[in-house]
Amino acid sequence: MRILFVMASPEFLRFYDSTIRLLAERGHHVLLAVNKQPDAKPVRLDQLDTTGHVEALGLVPRRDDAWTPMARLVRGAVDYARYLHPRFADAPALRQRLARKGLPPALRGIDERLGTYGDGTVRRLIGGLQLLERGIPVSPVIEQFLARHRPDVVVVSPLVDVGSDQVDVVRAARRLGIRVVAAIASWDNLTNKGLLRVQPDAVLVWNEVQKREAVELHGVPADRVIVTGAQLFDKWFGRQPARSLEAFTPRVGLARAERFILFTGSSMFISAGCAARSTGRTRRH
Repeated sequence: MRILFVMASPEFLRFYDSTIRLLAERGHHVLLAVNKQPDAKPVRLDQLDTTGHVEALGLVPRRDDAWTPMARLVRGAVDYARYLHPRFADAPALRQRLARKGLPPALRGIDERLGTYGDGTVRRLIGGLQLLERGIPVSPVIEQFLARHRPDVVVVSPLVDVGSDQVDVVRAARRLGIRVVAAIASWDNLTNKGLLRVQPDAVLVWNEVQKREAVELHGVPADRVIVTGAQLFDKWFGRQPARSLEAFTPRVGLARAERFILFTGSSMFISAGCAARSTGRTRRH
């Protein structure tokens, strides 16, 4: 089987490298492509496989036709509109981030004048924007890209980035009759990013909590959501500590203790918010 992985950027390889190796070992031909390469980072995918079953295609062609501005405007507006729902009333930082990333500069100030709206109002707004999305033609350059490489299945990840260009990949694949799978890259992607604006044939999630989020927050039919576990952590099942606790603590300057609390944050956006909430709780008590 020819399986095309389309990832937002090379950084997403760390989520699927073990899966890609396993597919190659089982004889599948895996094609790898990305939508963008931040900081001109090269796509180094050949190191994942030595059997010749993995092929790096590089960049997916960018849509650049008369419909491109409209597509980006509508997709960003849909992603922002979900944060007008009451369930996100206590998440102003997420809403502000979506306004900054999803709305064009001329409209970003509108966020300060909008409030929170009822479920029905938000549903109608999103539905109207999605109707506009369906009226935008499929990208011919992406359709040609898929037709040239002839995948049997297309896997896109994460698809929920704000205004994601991967929507064009899904729509082109479905037009060509190619099955499409959306792989949700991380534990929080269904709650703090954009909507699944197009419905793939299947959605891969880590656990039952994410399955519920896919159904309730993104409208994915339950029978299309498949719980696979967290591929990112597959490699850790075969690893052992490199040194004992007794050897580790003096090496990093920690006092001898039986238990430690380690706080980690994936980004300054998350770490700053967590630290602020923690400080607030400490002061109140």
